Amino acid sequence: GNIGLYGEYGGGSSVGANVSGGISVHGSNANTINDLAGPFGNGSIGIGGGYDGSIDVFGGMDSDGNPIIGGGFTAGAGLGAGVSSTVTNTHILNLINLFSGWGNTPNEPYCPIKQEKTCGYPNCCPGEIPRLSTDGRRWECGKPYTYSH
Repeated sequence: GNIGLYGEYGGGSSVGANVSGGISVHGSNANTINDLAGPFGNGSIGIGGGYDGSIDVFGGMDSDGNPIIGGGFTAGAGLGAGVSSTVTNTHILNLINLFSGWGNTPNEPYCPIKQEKTCGYPNCCPGEIPRLSTDGRRWECGKPYTYSH
């Protein structure tokens, strides 16, 4: 449910010659668009002669080290054919979360099915802190421990 803008820079290699412009539609297994920030490997194959299209794939890791994979297509106008392999660094500007409104921060993920806030270590909810569990085996989020005598 996040809407935002992104920018990327990088480099790589290609074979062929292709000039094109169009609209891209991509999807991934990322929980939010914020998981798409950072370095990603990309591959694309495209062909055009007036109308132009490409098939695109990408992969990387989110901030917790979980694998992110995705792909899609670009359709538009162009001329030529080519195959490319690049590495890019992506920056995300999160504008709105459809379930919470303007100003959602990257550390406040939302569950699109239940439409409620979901928090967990290391992204604790407001009023919670990262703490060691009572059995001392894992980190969790929770209210600060209070001790009474």
